[in-house]
Amino acid sequence: MATEEERQKYLKEVEAQRGEMKKVVENVLMTDSGKKLFRHLHNICGYAISSLTVNAKTGAIDLEATAFNEARRAIYIHLRDLSPRELLREIEYTEEKK
Repeated sequence: MATEEERQKYLKEVEAQRGEMKKVVENVLMTDSGKKLFRHLHNICGYAISSLTVNAKTGAIDLEATAFNEARRAIYIHLRDLSPRELLREIEYTEEKK
């Protein structure tokens, strides 16, 4: 069992790593390529759609497919949480140019 001192040290390390990753994500999103990448992840991870999947034949909820969709969606949510909100607006709330 970890001591309180070890626990506090671990939490500081996690917070430092999170701060570093926030800077990395911001640097990526400052580029046009980074915005395109995040828009692509937004779309393929299903962020803006329901994770719920229904079996077309039975009408029952497909728990395995739903769990898979939610796990995929969680990836974008994690990256989104590291992203500056003003840059996310450009990605999530504007139409993609074809």
